[in-house]
Amino acid sequence: MRRVRPFPGTKRGLFASRDYITEYGNPVTPDELAAHSCIGSGTWKLSRGLKVATPNIVFKVVLSDPGVHLHLALSGVGIAILPLYMGKHPDSRNRLVAVLPHWSPEPITLCALFSGPARMTPKVQVLLDFLGEYIGTDRDPRLHRLPARGLFTDSRLGPTSGPS
Repeated sequence: MRRVRPFPGTKRGLFASRDYITEYGNPVTPDELAAHSCIGSGTWKLSRGLKVATPNIVFKVVLSDPGVHLHLALSGVGIAILPLYMGKHPDSRNRLVAVLPHWSPEPITLCALFSGPARMTPKVQVLLDFLGEYIGTDRDPRLHRLPARGLFTDSRLGPTSGPS
């Protein structure tokens, strides 16, 4: 039997360095992203209320590591989707510009998938409870003392929940 324990998902946004925006401009619509240097992979699905856009992007750099995305965006390589806590981190928030701030990329879902008997072992229960006390809260170590409010989705909505 497999079971899933959802945790708050990570909300994300589009970011670029101030130098990149100065040199190449800030796109006004999601479709304008196709004319920019973008860092990422897959299909970018952006939403604004009930509107959904999937711009046709040919990536300048293809990879899926948000830490590398951050480094490349800060270096002026292009526009990247980053977890909001990375874009708002004290070390980067004054060096990055939010791109299309009213459009939201799909959040990163986070859940623990585990299997075993119908009754969870005490060790697994303790680990999941411990993680639940930190992930998506002000105590989350990824936040480096940023407040968690607005950076995560509600874990009670399940792993497929969209941005709130």
